[in-house]
Amino acid sequence: VHFEGGPEVGARAVLWSRTALRVMELLERREGVHTQASLYDFARAVRWSEVVASEQQTLSVGAVLSLDRARASGKMRAGDWVCRSCNALVFASKDECYQCGEPRDADTAAA
Repeated sequence: VHFEGGPEVGARAVLWSRTALRVMELLERREGVHTQASLYDFARAVRWSEVVASEQQTLSVGAVLSLDRARASGKMRAGDWVCRSCNALVFASKDECYQCGEPRDADTAAA
């Protein structure tokens, strides 16, 4: 499911959704993040004070850095596909990319 809106809309989506385990928001994007060290460097550069209200709040940062690693870790399952436009890993049940809206084409390789 994709929707747009401010923090109030996001809070309502979490409150009223019976299926949402979490709502994710893209905060930053950067090319060239290929290693654990570069992921952590990238995460340190984010202005977290604009995202979390206090030092008592916590969050986690995760990434899939390669398709081989995704398959090996179990994060990529049979039928999942990679968007040709933005390289996002997309669930098999989706016909368009959750990140950029690019439709899945017949040539898109599945896992």
